[in-house]
Amino acid sequence: MIKNKIYMDYAATTPVDPEVLEVMVNEYSSEFFFERQSSKYIKNQIDTTKHRLMDAINAKSGDVIFTASGTEANNFAIREHAYRRRQRGKRLLVSGIEHPSVLNVFSALETEGFEVVKLPVSPAGVIDLETAKNLVTNDTILVAVMFFNNEIGTRQPVEKLGEFLHERDIAFHVDAVQALGKAEIDISKIKADTMVFSAHKIYGPKGCGALYTKDQDHGYVICAEELDDASIAGFGKAIELSERYLHDHIKKLETLKSRLINGLLKIEAGLSVIGEQEGSHPAIVCFNFPTRDGDGLVIQYDFEGICVSSGSACSSGAISASHVLLAIGMEPVRANRCVRFSLGLPTTNDEIDRLIETTERILKG
Repeated sequence: MIKNKIYMDYAATTPVDPEVLEVMVNEYSSEFFFERQSSKYIKNQIDTTKHRLMDAINAKSGDVIFTASGTEANNFAIREHAYRRRQRGKRLLVSGIEHPSVLNVFSALETEGFEVVKLPVSPAGVIDLETAKNLVTNDTILVAVMFFNNEIGTRQPVEKLGEFLHERDIAFHVDAVQALGKAEIDISKIKADTMVFSAHKIYGPKGCGALYTKDQDHGYVICAEELDDASIAGFGKAIELSERYLHDHIKKLETLKSRLINGLLKIEAGLSVIGEQEGSHPAIVCFNFPTRDGDGLVIQYDFEGICVSSGSACSSGAISASHVLLAIGMEPVRANRCVRFSLGLPTTNDEIDRLIETTERILKG
């Protein structure tokens, strides 16, 4: 049995922070049992987390709707935008590197008569702003672009695109699941109509997502008694911690990421980093291994006690190459020779060094 296993797949999910767990355990404890039966008590928990999330994204107005996941939040927001605006038009724009929970909804809407247009992405993994603007027509009603890509970590120009769409009264949806706790998010600059988050990406509980909407009269009513208030309370604590230490966390992750990139590039095996690194996610980096199959490498790393990914965890088990890598113009053979490393707050310099040494041994072994 391998001791001291190394986890480097934090973009997939994160462990629950001890302080978050403590809050959740207290919520479930018998001491608070009777209080938890009160709708007023549950509402207070919900409101506290709502306010923390809105403060984290600098939202001065709007509302937060809690869901079972980021996937559910994406589904709800995109469908609501499309259905509410279909009298104005049926043209929908979405980048080709979105999370499957976004792309799958657009595919479903296409079968319902909506026109879906994919925004092209450069080989660097960033949408071309001018091309995106040119694809917006009078009957365009919705555009969806993520903040950080979950596979290659590239940041999209959401502020500039949001400003353009806001001036034309076109709905803008942003999947910010990978951004919360990893970047400063200012909804007043992004001007998104809806934005999605997930607790388990910021050391919070699984099974709790959130949808921010600038529309306070969205008409979506949640029955408070049906919500898991302990998970929402845990989400609130995770947001509090991520914001309190945001800049320190970003600096630590960027330092670790730089150490990893520099170390792997020193290995004389032709490795290369995929995607634009300027302004990218502080903890996600995707490498191309020119002579090795990505899935095979994941297995070899696993034998060494290191957990990594050959793509998005939400696409695991897929036979075809990553849709993200194909969208940025990579040939399927090359796309299948990539591995994603995603770091977390528990990651150490020693773990980075062990990963580099293990990689060199595997490639030269």
